[in-house]
Amino acid sequence: MKRHIPVQIEWHPDPAQAVPIYRQILEWMYGKMESGEWPAGTRLPSQREMARHFQVNRSTLNQALKPLLEAGVLQGRGSQGTVVASTAWSLRLPVQPDWNRYMTAGYFRANQEVVQAINTLEFDDRLVRLGTGELDPRLFPQDAFRQTMRDVADTITSLGYVEPLGMPTLRPAHG
Repeated sequence: MKRHIPVQIEWHPDPAQAVPIYRQILEWMYGKMESGEWPAGTRLPSQREMARHFQVNRSTLNQALKPLLEAGVLQGRGSQGTVVASTAWSLRLPVQPDWNRYMTAGYFRANQEVVQAINTLEFDDRLVRLGTGELDPRLFPQDAFRQTMRDVADTITSLGYVEPLGMPTLRPAHG
């Protein structure tokens, strides 16, 4: 089994900030995963080591780790320590990712002109909208539906609903 060397931590929380220390640690760890510096499989130092490095009580460190562990982003593996368990951090972490930053940093660029054209054409009656998953009203067989309703109108005596007081045959038994 391949053993991973734990990450080296060069950062310290700032007790002078208004943000609680546990929250600073949580956001710093989130940043490491968000940036890709800590991908899935990254092994963190022991909690004792991290608490000593951050100069905090282990309960403060646990408060910072708890949301990440509960979301399944981090996973405690007993004697093997804590590892980054998920690369789907964007779906689970409590801080919203900045998607615009990812779009501008990546190979593919957002195409605002195309998106705007699609949004405009959505209301063009000459086109069938496939994106909404709805049947285009023009495709509904209205004439055939009307004729079917006329054909069965005289034979339908009930739409299957029971009277508000229940079925007449069961009323005497309730009695």
